[in-house]
Amino acid sequence: MAFIPIDFGQSFHADMLRRGSSYYVIVRVGYDPDRQTNYSVEVGLRPVAGCTHLEYHFCLIGAWPPDQEEVYWSGLDTPGDIPPECRKKVLEAVLSATENLLNHVKPQEVFRITRDVDVSGKMLAKHDAVSLVFQRCGYEVAQALVYHGKLTWMMRRISPSA
Repeated sequence: MAFIPIDFGQSFHADMLRRGSSYYVIVRVGYDPDRQTNYSVEVGLRPVAGCTHLEYHFCLIGAWPPDQEEVYWSGLDTPGDIPPECRKKVLEAVLSATENLLNHVKPQEVFRITRDVDVSGKMLAKHDAVSLVFQRCGYEVAQALVYHGKLTWMMRRISPSA
């Protein structure tokens, strides 16, 4: 048996957490009964030392009993038993969680950087989809300089009602 996605239907369950000035949305996206592993998406905003903006991130977390977990920051590291059609559902969960997080926290400025270097193709399309969510939530999105092969973005809220 391999990865079994959660059927979201018309809605999904998300947990929103706050720790100090950091915010997180966690959505369970699937499980692997053979490995006894639950998979969740984490989307977050956290302060950057010495800066006024928050840094956005997303990752996949695999957790199994009793208290083990592995964090996948890159699609290249994601378990191979998650088929392509399920990866699309995981991305949909990332995008929905991102929208919910932005609409709740409403940060003025957000920074984002890729974990991988020389991002292109499907990996870049994933980041473009995240940028579209920011734009729908009232942010101006500017791709910044490439830093050691990593892409960076700066998002500024331009719509006070968003």
